[in-house]
Amino acid sequence: MLTTTDLTLCILLVLVATVIRCVISSSTILPIHNVSSLEFRQIANETYVKVIPCLERAWMLKTRHHKINWSFPEDAHDHYLKILRLTKPFRRIQVHEYAGYNGPWLENIFITKFKDFPLYKFNGFIPIFIQWIDSQILRGRLFDNILMTLSTVLRPNVIYLAVSQGDVGLGKIGKEFPNILVLSAGGYGHIALPLIKGAVS
Repeated sequence: MLTTTDLTLCILLVLVATVIRCVISSSTILPIHNVSSLEFRQIANETYVKVIPCLERAWMLKTRHHKINWSFPEDAHDHYLKILRLTKPFRRIQVHEYAGYNGPWLENIFITKFKDFPLYKFNGFIPIFIQWIDSQILRGRLFDNILMTLSTVLRPNVIYLAVSQGDVGLGKIGKEFPNILVLSAGGYGHIALPLIKGAVS
């Protein structure tokens, strides 16, 4: 019997790794660990070139008419650490129960398995690790607190990465920050992920 956690983890690992790697040039052979180096900025720029069209075609950006000067931040590591620190309270939320299943859900597994990866592993994406759906279901106004927190740290010309399983995605946060590339299991985002609940034999 393959459990939900096992199956979801396998799928998530494959899909997230595919999304991250598919935007990397085949000429990039060795990993560049220093995200402030010119060599890594080249990798990040290649990622941006391939992802920007996806963001700009999505409805969140399609109605905006001003041009965005996309740029991987020179202080990427410090910027990422600040995001991790400020969003820590939104990773300590009780996992919700639905239809007899108590989790962990896709977002929880993404956080558990990827949060401690060094930033260079994301090849130019800056990930945001938040329990979006747990915040929506169990804490109501906590979602407003997430928006207020992100408003103090996210930048409009940087590309971020999030995994969501809610049927409204990131909701008003996604609308406010259309530069977050959303891998979605709820049908509301940029890249589709499967939504799985229960055991699969």
